[in-house]
Amino acid sequence: GEGGAGAAAGGGGVGELFSAEVEGLISFGDGFSVPLSYAYDPAWVLPFTLHALRSGAMESRDCVAWGFLSLALAATSSADAGMRTVAYAVLAATAEACAIGVSFREVSQVTSLITAVRNAVPLSEPLRRMPTATAVLAAEAAAAALHPAGEMYVPLQRVVLRRAALDTDALPVGFLSMLNGGGRGGRSGGDGGGVMSSRWEARALRVWVLRLLLASLRGGPEDARLFRKAFTVEVLMSHRSAALSADPYARQLALAVV
Repeated sequence: GEGGAGAAAGGGGVGELFSAEVEGLISFGDGFSVPLSYAYDPAWVLPFTLHALRSGAMESRDCVAWGFLSLALAATSSADAGMRTVAYAVLAATAEACAIGVSFREVSQVTSLITAVRNAVPLSEPLRRMPTATAVLAAEAAAAALHPAGEMYVPLQRVVLRRAALDTDALPVGFLSMLNGGGRGGRSGGDGGGVMSSRWEARALRVWVLRLLLASLRGGPEDARLFRKAFTVEVLMSHRSAALSADPYARQLALAVV
């Protein structure tokens, strides 16, 4: 429910469902590692979501808050064409429900995200497989959309809504710069507490990006190509990510990506 979406907005979320497969790489007692057997099966959940939206049994905001939209966005990177068919149908049904159903405060963020994803899919290839990095980022953006107070809300909005269509030929713009705390929303104060909060937010953002990078390598060579184009390994190993050396957990995640 709302609690699960809130956790996603704070740095967990759908990316963790992907990361669960790499058991041992992110199991450091942070409470996010879950056995894969406990993950929901999208082959059942997505058709259920599609039927619920089309029948009016589920409102569009509930679809977002319960994580179903995030799951559909993540499933656009599936290697299975049938899975992608249902996933794109859920996106269309959610957009329609947003247009004709009960309105809610964050509806513009949700519809803008869906539009950016759909604009990235050429008409000649309506079931195009999204790069995992793009799909997971969009899934996290959907989870964060209902939580403007979350640490990841502003960075995600900036990355996702920067263009009319999500980039499927490269890692998201400015993504790697977040490793150094760049792109934060910036809720800092003028006292020591504000400085401490900024440091914590920078660390949370860094770990969140590393987890998404790790989750984004599930698709094999096609996904790895985007990492090569962005010189991701070099960035992680360079002095620009020196902050990783002071954070054992982030350093382990970076090594796992490499």
